[in-house]
Amino acid sequence: MAMVCATVTSCKDDDDDKDSAPAGLVGTWKSVSADMDGYEIVYDDQMYMTMEITDKTMTSKSFTNGVTTETNTSKYTVKGNKIIDEAGDSVEYSLNGDTLTLTWEDEDGKLIIVYKRQ
Repeated sequence: MAMVCATVTSCKDDDDDKDSAPAGLVGTWKSVSADMDGYEIVYDDQMYMTMEITDKTMTSKSFTNGVTTETNTSKYTVKGNKIIDEAGDSVEYSLNGDTLTLTWEDEDGKLIIVYKRQ
């Protein structure tokens, strides 16, 4: 599973049942670890991802050896503890101080990525 599946897009702006992004979610985040079905990945200065989250967009970037290898920007909405894209796909998130954890689960397995606020 590609590690940059963290990109999400938004539901319609007029969707009244969607919550706005909590203030703690907004910011710049850098990946520190990941787990794919028990296989642990530790990020370092040579391989990592960043997530820039505003109240309306998320921009994820992947870096290898200091070079940006992929960039994705998209709109998003939040409902409860889920970030939801316009196709209805969602990622569960949790915030604990300066730690953001994103969890995806599908037929390919379960991916958890942990980010620290920058």
